[in-house]
Amino acid sequence: MIAVRTVCLGVALAAGAAACGAAESAQVVSPAAAPLADAATPPVPPPVGDFRSAPPASGHEIVYAAPKVEEARLPNGVRLLVVERHDLPIVAVSVVIDAGAEKGAPGVANFVAAMLTQGTRSRSAIQISDALERLGASLNASADYDCLSISAVALTPALGEAIDLVADVTLHPAFDKAEVDRMRSRRLTALAQQNDSPQQLLRKSVLSVLYPSSHPYASILLGDEASIAKVSPADLAAFYAAYAAPDRTTVAFAGDITKAAALAEAERAFGKWSGHAVKAEPPAPPKPISASDPRVILVDRPGATQSFVAVALPGVSRNSPDFDAILVLDMVLGGQFSSRLNMNLREKHAYTYGARSSFDMRHGAGPFTAGGAIVRESTGPAVKEILSELARIRTEDVSDSELADAKSLLIRSLPSKFESSADTANSIAALSTYGLPLDEYETRPMRLRGVTGEDVKRVANAYLAPEQLRLVVVGDASVVHDPLASVGLGEVTVTSARKK
Repeated sequence: MIAVRTVCLGVALAAGAAACGAAESAQVVSPAAAPLADAATPPVPPPVGDFRSAPPASGHEIVYAAPKVEEARLPNGVRLLVVERHDLPIVAVSVVIDAGAEKGAPGVANFVAAMLTQGTRSRSAIQISDALERLGASLNASADYDCLSISAVALTPALGEAIDLVADVTLHPAFDKAEVDRMRSRRLTALAQQNDSPQQLLRKSVLSVLYPSSHPYASILLGDEASIAKVSPADLAAFYAAYAAPDRTTVAFAGDITKAAALAEAERAFGKWSGHAVKAEPPAPPKPISASDPRVILVDRPGATQSFVAVALPGVSRNSPDFDAILVLDMVLGGQFSSRLNMNLREKHAYTYGARSSFDMRHGAGPFTAGGAIVRESTGPAVKEILSELARIRTEDVSDSELADAKSLLIRSLPSKFESSADTANSIAALSTYGLPLDEYETRPMRLRGVTGEDVKRVANAYLAPEQLRLVVVGDASVVHDPLASVGLGEVTVTSARKK
């Protein structure tokens, strides 16, 4: 799925997280404790004139250059993507398998990913951890709705042994019963904790409202108590065997490695892998809302001083031909601090510390949401303002300055996808996940510059249909029920937070 997360840079991971440790140990020196300046050093004179009348000039423009992605394929079908970066002796590798949470029972793909690093047929979890510590490398496995990934970062001299670990957890997971039971307990505890988190309750409620219970997007990645409680090691192994196969796998290398060396490592580690994955289609979009479906759902949390609000509807898939225009639409509406939603709800009305919107684009139509954490007494007026902004983006022209700012931020943020070798490996692996061309990141700036205000209005009308909007709120029903009933979306359906 398309998402942005902050991570500890691969350099720190490969070097034993020395940079993170240094950051934590930094201290602020108070003026009283600061050393005295050298008496021979003359003081810096104060600025002359009204230097506050204009902001300082910006530095020179940094030209974005997308990395060159090279491609190869092993005889067994494994796809290889490589980006060379020889500035540091670090290599990141990301093995991406088309086996996300859209396949299988709720939470199974995520459970499988969690188990991959917990032991193989020849190594226990402790032995894997000890090997990583000896190598100064990192190894992680995760799953989202679209894929399952195993990623590692290592110093160049340790790459061969790190790849051996990656291949072992990819090809020979054990799914040991004792480890599965231990992980099951942790996941059930995490789900129980989420019942006390209004943000998590909102996420769960949005998904259950937008998608039928049989839809793969109706559950969070962690799954639900019922599916986690009953899943067995055999179930996890069967899911992995069905979807993890060379013809559905991409191995992405980024860093201090050549294409020839990467091909040799991939062939050595994955060349003998055989088999074919079960064919699966992307999830179908949910049926449109009917007249009998509730449109306002209130999850009651008595005594809550904030209401967590989401105006939601099924969005679009990542492969939508309107992808670029949707990015600009979202940036104007609620994707940045100066967006319409935030300027309205935060700066103008002080209803919230921040209001946002987001299209979660996946193989299928993931959810669109707009909202934020709202002061309880302002819940009703805030919802009306959100609905007003959704109507305005469909009917009013986007100003030239809004359009320019949105496109500029989207283009200027592209280098962040390639800050580290790990970022680069993950970004190029996404090309394979969504079937994108190798020059996707190279051509995106030009495509974004071509988005017009009419394009923004067109996609807003195409994908933000007012009759399909649902309103989901987690808050104190005794205070916010009546204001929500007055927003014009119909009766309020109240549920208990403890049932989520």
